[in-house]
Amino acid sequence: MWSGKSLSVPCMSLPAMLQAKIQACPFYATNFAAAARTRKSCLNLILYADEAHGGNVLAATHARKATLVYASFVDLPVLHLESQWLTLAVIKRNESQQCVGGLAAVLSELMSFYRQETLHGIAVDVDQQPTLVFVSKVCFLADHEGVRAAMGCKGAAGIKPCVKCRNVLSGDRCSAVAGHVGIVETDFSKFWPMTQTEVDESVRILQSQPTQARLEEAEKLLGWNWTSLERSCLNRSSLRGWFDVEYIHFDSMHAYWSNGIIPQELGLWYDKVTR
Repeated sequence: MWSGKSLSVPCMSLPAMLQAKIQACPFYATNFAAAARTRKSCLNLILYADEAHGGNVLAATHARKATLVYASFVDLPVLHLESQWLTLAVIKRNESQQCVGGLAAVLSELMSFYRQETLHGIAVDVDQQPTLVFVSKVCFLADHEGVRAAMGCKGAAGIKPCVKCRNVLSGDRCSAVAGHVGIVETDFSKFWPMTQTEVDESVRILQSQPTQARLEEAEKLLGWNWTSLERSCLNRSSLRGWFDVEYIHFDSMHAYWSNGIIPQELGLWYDKVTR
């Protein structure tokens, strides 16, 4: 799986981290106990991945860039506080790039590890009461670049720019394909959601290409990078039903508001009114 040598990625044990958090933070313990009661001990795990630079952000070096993986439970009554999230792993970018499949392959191994850890439930003590909870499914949250790197999809530059929608095409290509819409479409009701079955079909098509040239053409048309997709969570049979494409979500606050279109529009507006 790796290019050249084995790569070890340190990560936290989810059951151990969860128990330590419950013991250290009374509010988290109360929040978690409420979710377990409401959901009858079947919780949905949410993973959030984002890149960060270590050291001086004004003079950041590429070698310090890393992807941080955070976790919480969607079912917690209070989810917006930083204290309600756990840091599970820090993946250095220059190390993940050495791996065949990149971040997608590393995250796939990470998810396989947590699948095995939680397969028979997570036993924790809440207020000295033993509680057994199960992880029903995993939701993955990231900005556009994070989803692209973690899942092996082509991204905004591809013909199929969105991993969530199977009928969205970039540019004006949609005019030539019935039922398809452009990336600038604002009517969400026109989007057809991507399913895991369709991802599996893309895998089958990409696997069957006889030459590199045919493979590259199929990648462009289907919107996938085969090297990453082959090793990603979406192509792991052991994760099927637990981590599927339907559970992937974009971090719109990060991509759209914080560092995306809104700041650009405000900048253009400010430039216009101050001239």
